[in-house]
Amino acid sequence: MITQSNKIIIGFLIAISLSAISGISFALIKASLSNNLTQSSSENEANQNKDYQESKNIENNLSVIPPPRQKQTILTTQLLQQEEKKFKQGSEYFNEADRLLAEARDKNDSQSAIFLLNEAQKKLEQADKIMQEFEPNSPYYQSAQNYINYIPFYADSINQWKNYFTQLDTYQAKTHPWETTINNNNFIDLTYHNKQYVMAKAKKQSVVLTFDDGPSPQYTEAILDILRKYNVKATFFVVGSQVSQYCPILRRIYQEGHEIGNHSYNHPWMGRISSEEQQQEIFQTQSIIENCIGSKPRWFRSPYASQNESTLKIAHQAGLNTALWTIDTEDWRKTSTTNSIIEKALNYRSNNIILMHDGVEPNPNFKHPSASSSRSNTVQSLDIIIQRFQDKGFQFVTISEAFSSY
Repeated sequence: MITQSNKIIIGFLIAISLSAISGISFALIKASLSNNLTQSSSENEANQNKDYQESKNIENNLSVIPPPRQKQTILTTQLLQQEEKKFKQGSEYFNEADRLLAEARDKNDSQSAIFLLNEAQKKLEQADKIMQEFEPNSPYYQSAQNYINYIPFYADSINQWKNYFTQLDTYQAKTHPWETTINNNNFIDLTYHNKQYVMAKAKKQSVVLTFDDGPSPQYTEAILDILRKYNVKATFFVVGSQVSQYCPILRRIYQEGHEIGNHSYNHPWMGRISSEEQQQEIFQTQSIIENCIGSKPRWFRSPYASQNESTLKIAHQAGLNTALWTIDTEDWRKTSTTNSIIEKALNYRSNNIILMHDGVEPNPNFKHPSASSSRSNTVQSLDIIIQRFQDKGFQFVTISEAFSSY
């Protein structure tokens, strides 16, 4: 029989055993947790190393492959370079067509002239094809449109000159219906096509200096100062819109003995506007000039040498002779220099009408793609041109004085 004291001893032993078991369990649990934490820490460290390495790999790859924005910039730069190259090529085709047309106009034989005109037409078509390719988002779009606006005028001019040289014998026989030497109303019409006949009756050993597109405050007065220094008289074909702004300069031109000519009001291509519009251009300018100086011009010159039968008829109705030129100094071009202007002007044929400019092309909505925005070279060339002609015994006269024998 278990006594009360034995029960106490047995209970005490059981408690000690349970305590020992609990201690062992706690130690095991603690060891297990410690192992788990150590393993977890190792795994975390390994994962961190892995993540770091992957991050470095990505970074290294990014240093080789540009990010999307940088790649887009490179593509845009390449595209701009292509656009620039294309625009330059189109411009060169246009300028070459312009040069060939100018060269053809001065030819005396039809075969050479027609060959040059055909080449000019090819270049013009190539220029048109390239300029038509520019999209509205291109930085060259507006400049390309400027060329496109001019191309039809050049195409018309090429076709007109082809017709002229095809019928050169007819022109030489002076049977053309509206470009005769002196028409039925006794007006003088100096055109490209009949200039050899008209100039044959001009004053011998004479030079007519003509200045178009003024008056302008930047250049006209500087030109007047040079003309006064040499006591030379010239003819100024003025634009009505410029006269309305600079009437005092026109008065000075007139008061110093130079001749005033009508060069339209807005400087359009006369041959491509209606008869009504041509009439407005000519008559409005006549009125503005008369209101400024108290006298009407006797001569009209079509801008760009663009004219047709209506142009001459309307000019005659306004009491005007018409005159183009025999020498174009091309001082209006971007590529012109003081030396190039002098070289072109100094043609010592018997009689000459020299085209120069004292104004920058006055129609801002229709600017020639090859036109310069300065006439400084014109001013700088004038002294030498005058001196060289005077040294050769030439006399400077106004256009009316040159044809006083008519």
